[in-house]
Amino acid sequence: KFANASSSSSSFVNENGAPGSTSEEGGSIYIDPARDIDIAPCLDFCCGYLPCCCCLYSYVPAAVGGDDDDEWIDYGPGCFRGGEVIMQETEVDGEDGARTSERAMLKVRNAFPVNRNVMLTLIISLLHGIADSLWNGTVLYAYLFIVFGQRNDYIGYMEALMGLSAVLFSFFPVGYLAEKWSKSGTIKIGAFMFVTGAALNTWLVEWVGIDDLTKDHGGIPTFDTSRSQQIFNYYLPLMAVWGFASSIINGPALELYTASIQQKDHPSYFFVYFATYRIASTIGPLVSIIIFSTMGNTWDLETLRVNIFVGMGIELVVGIFCFAYRDAWALEKEDEEEENEEDSDNASGEGEERGKKRREVSHTEGEEPVFSNGDLTTPLLPPKEQHEQQQEESRTDAEEGLSLPGRSSCNLLCFTLRAEHVPYVLFISSFITAAGGGMTIKFFPLYFIVDVHFTPNAIQGMYVLIPFLQVVSTEIMNSVSSCLGRVQTILFTKILGILFIVMIANGEDWLENKGFPLALLFVLRSVLMNSTLPLEQSVLMDFADDEQCRRWKYLDQCVSAIWAGSSAIGGWLIDQHDYSYTFKITAYLQGGGVFFLLFLLPFVPRQKSAPIDSIDNEGEESISSQLSNEEEDSIGEIL
Repeated sequence: KFANASSSSSSFVNENGAPGSTSEEGGSIYIDPARDIDIAPCLDFCCGYLPCCCCLYSYVPAAVGGDDDDEWIDYGPGCFRGGEVIMQETEVDGEDGARTSERAMLKVRNAFPVNRNVMLTLIISLLHGIADSLWNGTVLYAYLFIVFGQRNDYIGYMEALMGLSAVLFSFFPVGYLAEKWSKSGTIKIGAFMFVTGAALNTWLVEWVGIDDLTKDHGGIPTFDTSRSQQIFNYYLPLMAVWGFASSIINGPALELYTASIQQKDHPSYFFVYFATYRIASTIGPLVSIIIFSTMGNTWDLETLRVNIFVGMGIELVVGIFCFAYRDAWALEKEDEEEENEEDSDNASGEGEERGKKRREVSHTEGEEPVFSNGDLTTPLLPPKEQHEQQQEESRTDAEEGLSLPGRSSCNLLCFTLRAEHVPYVLFISSFITAAGGGMTIKFFPLYFIVDVHFTPNAIQGMYVLIPFLQVVSTEIMNSVSSCLGRVQTILFTKILGILFIVMIANGEDWLENKGFPLALLFVLRSVLMNSTLPLEQSVLMDFADDEQCRRWKYLDQCVSAIWAGSSAIGGWLIDQHDYSYTFKITAYLQGGGVFFLLFLLPFVPRQKSAPIDSIDNEGEESISSQLSNEEEDSIGEIL
């Protein structure tokens, strides 16, 4: 029985799923049973006893009354019935001392609502990450290397087809259908592709069989080459199917995930999304290590088949989950605007107080009032006029090429490089670097199998470490960039990564026991080359507005396409020469891409300028340390 009590100290749902009650901050948590899931019971079961989960519980007052035979409890609005009573106070009334009422303090579990589309996306991200890192990596390359008669070019062609199809399908028909028709309907088409791909892949591996193994060459079985061409022809359309399925995961599913989250929660939820995929990328190799350890830790075709079958089973589950998406579960714009307005109203008082503390107002008779943040002083205008003035100044400065930090132009022989050219320089650098990396990144497992003679568990162990180290390295690079500078950090990191791949390419000339050193160099190279992406995105956003950023994001698809397509060239080069020769070509190309980053030095300051809102309460001066004029002039002359 529920009574209409005044308030409670936190936000929860009642036992029949009604909207939550008022919280301490004055906001509310609303749970729509048709759109949200309360995962508090799951969190309580998994880790409710840990200190980090104390936010799951609240302590609320409740009234207890009646007699011993007919007792009732007022749990308060939105409270779970059956809360743990941790304190009682009895009020005695009457000559006989009979109990008439009690006040109790209840420990109750709060609600933790999550949108159903969001929950689906996180589950799919976890399962797809496990499956993809389990079968579509070292295991698939080793399997194809055997059944194709140790031909690297066939593997390169297949990887190029899969990557290019994912890029092309993301534009049409996937992107077109998601925009013009329905996101959830397009995802259901992708779900069918997942189920079809898993079924066809399982059938194809079973059809290939293991009866045509002819001999053992360097610890690697060799397959009957007379069937290699036929198997290759069957795998080509299958790779296109997997490319289509991949475009669904990275396209409409991610868009529906975004549309189901309030805008203010985007950073935290995207962190959870990418963290989930990173964790899954380590679970897949761990599962593979368990399978290999159980079946002998050798490159046996039967063991590789088991890994693929397990991966296909997980991909089948991913496809089934994709059928559950609904457009109706996404947040409507009106609901999100109302929520944002409510948050703005709740924060308006605090914002006004902070604004008063930040402004240093100096006003004398006959002078215009101004506010100052140390080195910046501008007229104090009403908010609307101030916003219009800032927009006009930004447009004027952008036209003159002066709104960006650092130099506005730099003369390079017969070409004048201006600040607005920075995004083009970044794109050219990324394009060349991706072309070099795509040639070899897919073939590193085969290099360690054929030339270094690594066991399956040794190679999969490296791929367990790399995702964790990438997260740590990204944080370290962000910290280093605050002192050294963003472009300087990117240059140093990428040059170091290129140096490591050169050392790998020449490992046979200077290493006697080359196993562990080469593995260490590969792990460090993979971590460093992928740890500066946030810094590169930060530079791009400083030199491009929102519309331009979206345009460059679309051009990133071209970078992905060249990264995928270059694997075909890499496989052909390996068959014509060897792995080390192709690694050297990669180093040359990536070195050329890094060279273009030198052109950014005159334009990107060592530290980002602090915005006005970042001034502390005392109004202390905050000046960014930028390149001096002498340094900028000398760098321009060198370039």
